[in-house]
Amino acid sequence: MRTRIEATGRKIIRGLMPEQHRLFFGQLPFLVLGARDAAGQPWATILDGPPGFARSPAPTELNIASGFQPGDPVADGVALGQAVGVLGIELHTRRRNRMNGRVASQDGDGFTISVDQSFGNCPQYIQGRQFERVDRAPTGDRAAALRSAGLSPEAALWVAGADTLFIASAHADPSAQDPVNGVDVSHRGGKTGFVRVQGDVLTIPDFLGNFLFNTLGNILVEPRVGLVFPDFETGDLWHLSATATIIWDGPEVEGFAGAERLLQFKVTETVKVPASLSIRAVGDVDVSPYLDKTGSWEDSGSGAWGKSEFRPFRVVRVEQETETVRSVTFEPLAGGGVPIHKAGQHIFVRMPVDGAPEMRPYTVSDAANGSSYRISVKRQGRFSSAVHDLVEGAVVELLPPRGGFVFDEAAPRPAVLLSAGVGITPMIAMINRIFVNNGRSRSQQRVWFFHGARNSLDHAFRAHMADKCAKHSNLKVVTAYNEPLPQDALGRSSLVRGWVDLALLKATLPFDDYEFYLCGPPPFMSALSDGLLGLGVRPERIHAETFGPAAIKPAAAKPGPGPDGAKPASAAVLGDDAEAVTVEFRASGKRAIWRPGDGTLLDLAEREGLAPLHSCRSGSCGACAVKLIAGDVAYANDTTAPIDAGEVLICSAQPARGDGTTQSSEVIVDV
Repeated sequence: MRTRIEATGRKIIRGLMPEQHRLFFGQLPFLVLGARDAAGQPWATILDGPPGFARSPAPTELNIASGFQPGDPVADGVALGQAVGVLGIELHTRRRNRMNGRVASQDGDGFTISVDQSFGNCPQYIQGRQFERVDRAPTGDRAAALRSAGLSPEAALWVAGADTLFIASAHADPSAQDPVNGVDVSHRGGKTGFVRVQGDVLTIPDFLGNFLFNTLGNILVEPRVGLVFPDFETGDLWHLSATATIIWDGPEVEGFAGAERLLQFKVTETVKVPASLSIRAVGDVDVSPYLDKTGSWEDSGSGAWGKSEFRPFRVVRVEQETETVRSVTFEPLAGGGVPIHKAGQHIFVRMPVDGAPEMRPYTVSDAANGSSYRISVKRQGRFSSAVHDLVEGAVVELLPPRGGFVFDEAAPRPAVLLSAGVGITPMIAMINRIFVNNGRSRSQQRVWFFHGARNSLDHAFRAHMADKCAKHSNLKVVTAYNEPLPQDALGRSSLVRGWVDLALLKATLPFDDYEFYLCGPPPFMSALSDGLLGLGVRPERIHAETFGPAAIKPAAAKPGPGPDGAKPASAAVLGDDAEAVTVEFRASGKRAIWRPGDGTLLDLAEREGLAPLHSCRSGSCGACAVKLIAGDVAYANDTTAPIDAGEVLICSAQPARGDGTTQSSEVIVDV
């Protein structure tokens, strides 16, 4: 990452403004300015004027013909030789360019900045607005600026409903002449309410950006920052001084869809400058399309959802992907958000089929957005046909996301995604998570995606993948059709006749060390995993779907131990000569006697009239995981479902010998 950032910075950060930047500043109705006061505290403000109030007479200069309103805290920091940061931003076109430099001269009309750094920014997360100019009331007719310690109650109300802010930060000594030392000002945007207010503390999600890290890098060196929240309806500006902290990871980061990290600000002072602006917003806000896949604080606080707790969800959208594959999107019946899933995880769907409730696991086929889950299902049986028959407004029950088949974004190796048929669903979720916002990528490595289908009519998400591939240079897609149609344009390197198999990988993949991800029918999964192992690929580099009939355990992989309190699958399952074992189903208050030949703990529970949650009966889906309270168990078959420490999969577990020789006399499970 560091190497990439340095290479990008050297390429796009210049010591002068290109012609398009110079023209751009000249057409703006306002710009954002950051500076430090005498105590070294950064502040941010907005200056406005008729288009042309900012102009560049030379590539190394920017003249600003605009003054500061009384009480503006930035005014004292704009002095000869002092560092300033400038952000030119045009909200209705979402264009923005930054320029950092030093005050070269001042006069009664404004000041001139000498350029140190000039660079462009992308249009992400900018809320579109149109403006009109108004006559600014004389100073004597306007309310005076108000200063207060911490975050004032009035400011808190405004900030909590904001969708736009600007942040000034500084690096090292702003009086030093090295361009690295200075002031920078940047934009942050989100859905209305993206700033969480808790007393004097503000928290915002930090989304995927330009990979320049100007603001974050400055905060690591100098945590003091200045924020400005504009009220484009009244012209008021809310200036805040604060100390910033970066929250790099943790449950709050993971729970906010789209957040790479969080920024937290401890506000030390509020300055309100009434009617500071001579522009007013007109018309509706054009919400940034880049925010579609981001969450909200309300969504992220949707509450704990027990892994065995069914919740009602409503069908909000049905989309036909191919003749046999249909996507269904669910939102909570009670409203609010949903827990964030990791790309590749699955949910359980329960609904009546032929008059009786049934349950099946399905991969979530899209990246997390904090508000809904989408599954994409092939019609191939009673339950899947019932899913296809769902219409908007129908209600089903879901269990929360689970599963260990997820993309490792931190892996230092390129990735190869391999799928066939409807096995494409976790791959789509992974690709939608990795490749976002028209060219941005969460993975610094190249990603290869091989997918097999009969032909173009049987190829789910074909147009979506073509769009992704066109916008992301580090995504390479290869598709194999085994029954191509006459109109399928074969022969290109990205579309071939045949199957996704070892021969295709050998012919296409450059020699390298890869992470492999597999999902598809059982023969597809087994052949590829065995073939990759045969080529010397290390077992831990092969990641495969872990639920349903296609679940695999690579042949060369060592059998993993069961959870704490359970023995490995190879432990001593009790034989025919074993004594009877008492099994207590603690949650139900029932006790039963297990004898050799009685099967699994699930079999025993069902014979006692209990109905524990389960689905696959093979240890691959994880639905039957319960807490082991006492005793020893072992698995009669290899299991693949990842479960929490202290849990057992009762569909595969039987009483076992605790140390290989001593038999447990009692087993207690939370059923």
